[in-house]
Amino acid sequence: MTDAGRAMYDQVAAAVSRTEERLTTCFTPEERELFHSMVVRFAYAPADEPAD
Repeated sequence: MTDAGRAMYDQVAAAVSRTEERLTTCFTPEERELFHSMVVRFAYAPADEPAD
């Protein structure tokens, strides 16, 4: 990765962290963990997996 790519990655990672904090500020730590695991599951679900 180039220096510019690393700098862009750092900026995006910081923005994601700020957004996640803003979205979950009223959650308990357990709710934050659940929210995070559900978002990861949603983001990485196979495209051909039927929705429930």
